[in-house]
Amino acid sequence: MITIKVTEQVESHCIDQVEKFNFGKRTDANGNKEQQLTGIIGQSVVMQLFGLDLVDGSTGFDDGVDLVFENKTIDVKTMGRNTDVRTSFTNNFVKLQDYFKTEIYIFCSFNKIKKEVTICGWIDKDTFVNKRNFYEKGSKRVRLDGTELTIFTDTYEIDNVDLNDVNSIEELKTQLRNFKKTDVSKDLIRVQVSYHAESENSIGVLVHLLFDENGRNTSASDLKWFPKSLCTIEKVEPADRTKELPSYFLTAPKWIIDKNIKK
Repeated sequence: MITIKVTEQVESHCIDQVEKFNFGKRTDANGNKEQQLTGIIGQSVVMQLFGLDLVDGSTGFDDGVDLVFENKTIDVKTMGRNTDVRTSFTNNFVKLQDYFKTEIYIFCSFNKIKKEVTICGWIDKDTFVNKRNFYEKGSKRVRLDGTELTIFTDTYEIDNVDLNDVNSIEELKTQLRNFKKTDVSKDLIRVQVSYHAESENSIGVLVHLLFDENGRNTSASDLKWFPKSLCTIEKVEPADRTKELPSYFLTAPKWIIDKNIKK
């Protein structure tokens, strides 16, 4: 991990930005002023380390891209705490941000008492999708100190131990420079499902199917959601629509199939 002291100049600039501009541009779960300030401080500190200017709210919404390095889009996610971060801690990620076209996430922790930002590590989006855990709005989460937290919106969690660790900004830059995005299209699987619904960014299908002696699907259950960015749904019409309903086939990376569909 890398820990950086937040200077008075950076903190004052970020406070001014949050007062002048609204950094909450989602349809929901935009966070209060303090939470927005935490995010702006973390982003500004990281941008400085990459030789960039501090956050400028006058430029408008950034579509989830805080900076670009070596032609890779990066989003900086920062959680505010009153203590030093540990490797056993976890990071929150609001589900509504999942559709942004970001390739890499840098997760940070802001110690509000010491005025320090710690870069916990980084992770590419495909690996993040594979390793994260989902918690619905209203879920109860118990912290390491025994206190309870109620999730205020649909949220993913990723543990620090699942991130790529770095010990210097030079090491971070080297790892990001050497990162090669995986071509997930090389390991796709096509499976039959029952179509349920879809949202702007996801496909909802029933993955547990039962068939009769003639191989026709008679019932389905177990709703799972798959990202449109990685998966597609295909509708196959029967020869006789009066006797049989259409069939649906989901094409997705093997690791997503293995994670969501029990064999």
